[in-house]
Amino acid sequence: MSLSGNSYQVLARKWRPHSFEELVGQDVAVLALKHALEHNILHHAYLFTGTRGVGKTSLARLLAKAMSCEQKVSATPCGKCANCLAIDQGNFPDLIEIDAASNTRVEDIRDLLSQVAYAPLVGRFKIYLIDEVHMLSTHSFNALLKTLEEPPQHVKFLLATTDPQKLPVTILSRVLRFNLKALSPDVVVKQLGKILTEEKIAFQPEALSLIAKAAKGSMRDALTVLEQALAYSNYKNLEAASLSQLLGIVDPKDALELLTSLIKLDGNAALAKLKALAEVSLDFNDLLDELLLSLQQLALMQSLPGYEKLLDSDDFNAWRIGELKKLLNLTSAENLQLYYQILLLGKRDLAFSASPLSGVEMLFLRCLAFSADTLNAKASANEKLTNHLAGTTTKPAPVAPQPKAMEMDFPKLLKTLPCKGLLKNVLDHCTYKSYQDSVLVLELDSAQQALLSPNVTQRLQKLIQDALKQPVTVNIEISHYKEQLATNAAQLNMAHQQELNQALETLQQDQAICAMQKELQAKLELNQIQMTTTAIEK
Repeated sequence: MSLSGNSYQVLARKWRPHSFEELVGQDVAVLALKHALEHNILHHAYLFTGTRGVGKTSLARLLAKAMSCEQKVSATPCGKCANCLAIDQGNFPDLIEIDAASNTRVEDIRDLLSQVAYAPLVGRFKIYLIDEVHMLSTHSFNALLKTLEEPPQHVKFLLATTDPQKLPVTILSRVLRFNLKALSPDVVVKQLGKILTEEKIAFQPEALSLIAKAAKGSMRDALTVLEQALAYSNYKNLEAASLSQLLGIVDPKDALELLTSLIKLDGNAALAKLKALAEVSLDFNDLLDELLLSLQQLALMQSLPGYEKLLDSDDFNAWRIGELKKLLNLTSAENLQLYYQILLLGKRDLAFSASPLSGVEMLFLRCLAFSADTLNAKASANEKLTNHLAGTTTKPAPVAPQPKAMEMDFPKLLKTLPCKGLLKNVLDHCTYKSYQDSVLVLELDSAQQALLSPNVTQRLQKLIQDALKQPVTVNIEISHYKEQLATNAAQLNMAHQQELNQALETLQQDQAICAMQKELQAKLELNQIQMTTTAIEK
């Protein structure tokens, strides 16, 4: 790369596409225009829409070159004739470029349109390229409308805008519209890699991923960020660490380090890392986005074995997948869902915190406080404290021999186990089946099968082991009998139904109600009474 002041050209201009093949990320629009050019079927007005830096004006200039090449109208202009070279250099007399933001007055448009009737000077067409056309005033649009509808044969209009909603429908109905999409990170990374290779500058793949993320779909923004990063690195090796510090962009390695601390319930390490990141002016919203992405991918990899094969196989993603795999067996699916929900909702409220750092610190503390592992540890600690206060911890409880354990009243034990939430719901729909050779077999009502998971079985097994003071393996089988199991939930439901039936019978025999029915010719709706009773109880 030349660094001399007079000859240096900024990357966005130096790498502006000079042919349709060099324009990246807009294959649909390019293909449609190439087909029209190959058949020499040209509309009089085109509209290119899309966010900044996606190639609107670049595509318009390429179309102008294709229509103005001295050889012929072609999807592959020669690029060597005087017309092609003049368009590339920005001094072709028959390509009139107008910035609508600077020419909003109706007088400016009228002066422009007064020249429409004159033939082109050297080219085949007189081409008007109006950028940010939505900035024109209402009167300017009205002045443009008639000419845009029936222009002379030698005139073409190329319009570009980032906000097509502000264009009058009368304008939209008279143009061929091409919606250019924001560029994907993969497309941006590939193009940046090509540019740096041509410029003979070494780079780390993860550095390009950071730039692509910061560009948010804009190639021009990506090139601007790249230029700033190259200046910082003295146009040598482009590294992710220096780029993260310079631009305040989140390095995925930092996010994965934080995620590892969270999953390992290491609050001190997590808060220390957050403070270190705050010192380099990190955008904490971007940090939360990166954490949410890692949690989502980790949850998918945990739930769908082989999911990582669907991800892009570049070196950086391969490293990321490898790091996530190390965390797969360190936490439960429930914890991942909990962390994702806490961080997602917390991101919405981050603006209301005293500072971004304090807000994110509280989100991490919330994740740690409500982690299933933390809650289980607290429950065990509370149980030990209770036993100690009751004087039961002075001596370790003797391990009951197997024959005595078999005499245990397991149905009673299941009702008295200290649990709540999902685990209690599962227990309420289970019945005791057998206990032999330290294996306890329970039956779960098939209607509640969706509640069962390996994590639930493990938690139940630990509760029973703590209660019996001996190793126990818990197996939960799904009951497929037509008869309803005599579970705790079924017994409670039966008792409730008996009380409800008795209440209904009392209502039907009440003399005042009977008299009211007779006088008003009304009818007692038993189903409605049942629904209301249930609602009150809940």
